[in-house]
Amino acid sequence: MKKFTLLIIALFLGFYSAMAQLSPSELAKLTPLQKSIYERQSAEIKAAIKAAQDELFKAEDIIRMGKEMMDDNAKAAGAAHIARGVALQEKAQKVIEEERKKQVLLDQAAREAIENNKKK
Repeated sequence: MKKFTLLIIALFLGFYSAMAQLSPSELAKLTPLQKSIYERQSAEIKAAIKAAQDELFKAEDIIRMGKEMMDDNAKAAGAAHIARGVALQEKAQKVIEEERKKQVLLDQAAREAIENNKKK
């Protein structure tokens, strides 16, 4: 049930972030300087999300290993692995959420820049 809930949240956030990103026609409306700044910052955000997703996969593996250890009568070591994995998982999920919020804010700023460019 927990995995299902996380999957639904991830899909929702993915859909939300996909809606927020600028279309190619919107990118064309930015000045070259604005476009290069947007692309650089967007690439940094995407790299941070990718790194956090990698950490999330590592955390899941650590949790799985801890559960296997507990099944093999290594209760203390298994519990330690699970605790470490859960902490890493929560940290990675928080980073992903924060980076997606940054992407939405960056897209909003770019749209405001487009509006300002139209006014000039």
